[in-house]
Amino acid sequence: LAITLAAGVVATWWQGRIAQQERALAERRFGEARGLARLFLFDFYDAVLDLPGSTPVQRVLIDKTMEYFVRMEQAAREDATLRVELAEGYRRMGDLLGNPYVPNVGDVPKALAAYQRGIELFRNHPAASREEQRVRAGLRTSLAAALSQAGETPRGRKEMEESERVLEALAAKYPTDIPVAVERATLYNQWADYYNTSMTGGEFNAVKAQEYLERSCEAWRTAKWLDAAHPKAARGVAICQIKIGTLSYNAGNAPKAIEQLTAALADLDRLPEDVQQQQKTIRSKAHAANALGNAYLGQGENEKALAALSQSVALNERLAGADPKNAQTAIALAQVLRSRADTRWNLNDKPGAKQDYAAITRVVGKLVEANPENVPARIELAKGFRSLGQTEFALKQTAAAREASQKAFALLADLAKRPEARRRIVAACPRHT
Repeated sequence: LAITLAAGVVATWWQGRIAQQERALAERRFGEARGLARLFLFDFYDAVLDLPGSTPVQRVLIDKTMEYFVRMEQAAREDATLRVELAEGYRRMGDLLGNPYVPNVGDVPKALAAYQRGIELFRNHPAASREEQRVRAGLRTSLAAALSQAGETPRGRKEMEESERVLEALAAKYPTDIPVAVERATLYNQWADYYNTSMTGGEFNAVKAQEYLERSCEAWRTAKWLDAAHPKAARGVAICQIKIGTLSYNAGNAPKAIEQLTAALADLDRLPEDVQQQQKTIRSKAHAANALGNAYLGQGENEKALAALSQSVALNERLAGADPKNAQTAIALAQVLRSRADTRWNLNDKPGAKQDYAAITRVVGKLVEANPENVPARIELAKGFRSLGQTEFALKQTAAAREASQKAFALLADLAKRPEARRRIVAACPRHT
C-alpha cells in the first residue's frame, strides 16, 4: 500500500511538473508572438516606411502581424494590459492599411475591419480604465477617417462625435495626460478637415474649421509644454499653423497666412535633425513654403514669393528624387515649378520662367511615358508645353515656340476625345497671354 501511495504521489508530481512546463512553454511562445507582432508592426514597418517602392514589403508585414494579433485576441479579452496593447496595434494596422492621414497601402476595407476588431475588444468592458477609454476613442477617430474614404462620412461623423465626448471628459479629469492631449489634437484636426471639406463628404464651415484648428494647436502645445521632447508635438503645432495659414489665405487674409506659415517653417526647422530628414517632415516644409509663396503673391511681394517657392521646389525635388516612380510627388513638384515660373514671368525673368516650364515637361513627361492613361499628368504636360511655347515666343525663339505649342495642341486634342478630361481642359489655359 505504501508503495502504491508513493507511486501515486510521484505520478501526480510528475504530471504537475509536465503541466507546469507546458504552461511555461505556452506563455513563452505567446510572449514571443506578442513581441514579434510589435516588432513587425512598429519597428520593421517604420524602418521601411520612407523607402521608395517598399509597398509590397509593407503589405507582407501587415498580413503577418494580423495573423499574430488574431491569435492573441482571446487572451486580450481577459487581460486589460494586453487588451489596450492589442487595440493600439489594430489601430496602427488600420492606419497603415488605409488611413488618409498617414502613408498607407490603400486598402480601406481591410483598414475598416482592423479598426472594428480593435473596438470589439472593449465590447464587454463598460467600466474601462483611462487607457482603455483613450485607445477606444482613438480607434473611433481613425475609423472615421477611413469611413470618409469609403464614402460613409455621415457614419464617420458619429464616430468623431463619440470620440470627442470621451476625450473631452478625459481631458477635464486628467488635464496633464499627454496621450489624451495628443488624441484630442488629432481629432480636432480631423474635425477641421471635415468643415474645410478636405475630408470627403464634409460640410463647409470656415468658422468651425478655424475653431477646431485653434483647438488642435492648443492641444499640441499642451503636449509640448508637458514634454518638450515629445516626438509628435512640435510637428503637430507646425501642421496646425500650416493649415490655419492656408485657411486664412483662402479667406483673403494674406497677412495672417504669412504670419502662420512663417512660424510653421521656423518650428519645423527647430525639429531634431533626424526628424527633419523624415519624408513627412520634408513634405510638410515643402507644402508650407509653397503656401507661403502663394500668400506673398497675394500681397504683390514677388521677390519674397520667389524665395519661398524656390525653397519649396528644392524640397519637392528631394522628395521626387527619393521616389521617382511616385506620381503624386511628381505632380506636386510640377505644380510648384509652375508657381515659380509664373512668378519669374511676373518679375520679367523670362529665361528663368522658360527653365521652369521646361522642367515641368520633363518631370510630367516621364509620368505620361510610364502611364499614357494618366489624365491629370497629360493635362499638366499640356499646360507645361503651352506655357513653354508662349515663353519661347516672348524670347523670340520662334521655332522652339512652334514646336512646344504643337505638342500642347496635340495633347489637348487627344484629351478632348476623353469624356473624363473635357471639363478639366480649361485648366490648361495659361495665366499669362
